[in-house]
Amino acid sequence: MYFESLPNEILLYLFEYLHSTDILRAFFGLNTRLKSLIYKQYSFHSFNFSYEQKNEFNEICQYHIPHFINRIYALKINEHFFTYISSFDQFTQLRFLKVSRVPSPKTLTKIMEELPHLLNLTHLTIRCVITRQVFIDFSLIIDTIWNLPKLRYCSLTIFTPGINRLYMPTKISSTLESLKLTGYRIPFNQIDQFMKYTPHLKYLSNVLVFLDTKINHNYVLLSLSTLISLNIGICRSCNLSMMGLLLKNLSNLQHLTIRLFDNIIDGYKWEQFIRNYLSKLKSFKIDMSYEIDRNRNIEEYMNRLLNSFQSSFWIKEHQWFIHCYIIDTTIHLHTSTCYDFCYLDQKFPLIWKSTNPNDNQQILYNNIKTIDETFFDQSLPLDICLPNIRSITIQFPLPDQFWSIIPNLNHLNTLNIILFTDIYQSELQNILNQTTHLCSLHIKQDPSLRSPQLSFFKCTNSSIPILDFIELNYSLDEIECLLFSRSSLANRCETCSINVQNRHCIVILMKNMPNLQTLNVRCEEEVSITENIQIIQWLNDNLSSTYLITKDSDSSDTIRIRIQ
Repeated sequence: MYFESLPNEILLYLFEYLHSTDILRAFFGLNTRLKSLIYKQYSFHSFNFSYEQKNEFNEICQYHIPHFINRIYALKINEHFFTYISSFDQFTQLRFLKVSRVPSPKTLTKIMEELPHLLNLTHLTIRCVITRQVFIDFSLIIDTIWNLPKLRYCSLTIFTPGINRLYMPTKISSTLESLKLTGYRIPFNQIDQFMKYTPHLKYLSNVLVFLDTKINHNYVLLSLSTLISLNIGICRSCNLSMMGLLLKNLSNLQHLTIRLFDNIIDGYKWEQFIRNYLSKLKSFKIDMSYEIDRNRNIEEYMNRLLNSFQSSFWIKEHQWFIHCYIIDTTIHLHTSTCYDFCYLDQKFPLIWKSTNPNDNQQILYNNIKTIDETFFDQSLPLDICLPNIRSITIQFPLPDQFWSIIPNLNHLNTLNIILFTDIYQSELQNILNQTTHLCSLHIKQDPSLRSPQLSFFKCTNSSIPILDFIELNYSLDEIECLLFSRSSLANRCETCSINVQNRHCIVILMKNMPNLQTLNVRCEEEVSITENIQIIQWLNDNLSSTYLITKDSDSSDTIRIRIQ
């Protein structure tokens, strides 16, 4: 009663600390006054639909959003958003838009077609992962973004097979200040043109700069003085004159992160570059690697490199410390301030050293985020501890040292189990019990096994959104599909990949998995393209029109069913 007696001004102030989804859950049905307050007076609606349950997602989009669509200022959405909202044209006050998990060029094109409606958009983030080789109109993407009249910040991540060339915009953006362009590369001799069309750019990150070895060393690069933060990778060997040409045009740069692939520049030369060209630099991060000739003394070379980073400039003036280690014949070197550094190699270094006497090798262990099934086959240090593992590919039985090396699974989001059999159900359950943020579970069975190994259906974990059982050596029948659909594992599953015996199994899964949004299914009944088409037609006749049923473009024997 006390809460409901508060004046509207205080209630509206409290609402500012909540997402609109939480406001609707907590207050909408209490009384007509709060309903009116939410629908007519609250002006800062924001929604995070990235991981919303489909029933609630449907209800909010169909019944609530139309009442205040022109007062929504922030949206986080995934590909399913356009199932419920066909266009952005009524989101007239939208300022922040984040689109995650875009799986197809069609959805990406739809987003580009709708963006011009968002005349007040200031922040845009798009993450798109496309696994197959397809045509994507990158020039359309770039021009659409550059043409948005108020856009200041853009993070565009597009992963497709190969590296995508950054198409030059043909529109000048008078507002863009910050760009994060993951997955793109830009030729060195096009940086000038890029900056001309982005004249107010201050922050540029994640771009790969592609050095053309044919570039004349007398090439003149115009000033990049608007940039105060730069995070780039350099493709191909980068000679000192090229690096100097780039850095001397960055007179106002305050933050530099740079990655050199198959090239290393020593500390003496970096110090010279920074003193001569980057007088305003506050933070400096480097990540370099280089494969040494086998006939060369690699440890001697490593020691000379480390010595070049131990002058007063590095140790006292800036306290920029360097970590260096050797894997096989490749030397790796990076600043200790490179917090986004991730150790990807499955091998442990022959030698690890640091210019900071207070550092130890645990820093390396803390950055190991992924291990595969071969990881435990090598000789491991006695003191190793990996507290930040995010992805594991493992085979049962677990190695004896598994839990001593990996003390917790608090950060684990991807678990791949290979060659599973029923006798290891308790070990799998033990792993699941330790996870708090697991997003994806993939289970593969030994092809030599004839009998079904389905004990993992009895495992309990009700928060895994992605289940991949397509590599099971077995197809589920109707009873097994029903049991699985009612299991703890299936409860919160949004994307499931699985083998079934017939079309009726598919219907059982779709109707009994409450949060399922996408089903990728191989049907044993299907033995030809004609039968594939017949099954798709039968499914269309027996499932609701809200399901989109197609042949998976990545796999000829897989049917994909998605909630529209």
